[in-house]
Amino acid sequence: SINPLAAASCAPEPVGWMTWFKVMGVPMALTSFITMAMIMYLFKPSKEVSVNKADIAAKQAEMGPMSGKEKRTAFWVVLAIILWMTDTIHGAFITVISIVIHMCFGSVIAVMGIVIPAMLAFTQPMGMTTIIPVMIAYTAINCHFILPFHNLAILVGMGEENGMYSEKECIRFGVPFTAILFILTCVIEIPWWKFIGLC
Repeated sequence: SINPLAAASCAPEPVGWMTWFKVMGVPMALTSFITMAMIMYLFKPSKEVSVNKADIAAKQAEMGPMSGKEKRTAFWVVLAIILWMTDTIHGAFITVISIVIHMCFGSVIAVMGIVIPAMLAFTQPMGMTTIIPVMIAYTAINCHFILPFHNLAILVGMGEENGMYSEKECIRFGVPFTAILFILTCVIEIPWWKFIGLC
């Protein structure tokens, strides 16, 4: 996940789970709402959408109870979330937790390793907290995509067998959302950070 990587990049400023929630909770909630509104506007259903609850219940019953492997996976995911939420209490470094989870679950976006150090070097003479440039870079990298390969979450959902969308739909959404990102950072994040006393 790129969230712990971004938090670790704020050093020497300590960014635990509660600080992350304070700094990014409102901006990311608004980002989610704007994303949902754009998807609903740009991709209106061509026919009526209905949810067959009986079919869902039947498929859940068909799956049966959780297997031992699924229970162990759930345990480690819940433990990781608890460790992230309580990192300022037990003193464990987010980086260490991230590396452990990374080894188990996958990769992080390499772009953050290039952009964040450059942003920090650029903004250091301004005397601002490291949290601001890191979170602006995080928002731009985490939320931006035009083609599916720009964002892993978009890439894994592409195709008829997955999310039922193609590169065409990604471009249709991604181009206007690039403009929205400027609004998110300049009109939502920076005023929010001023409001909470971060800048």
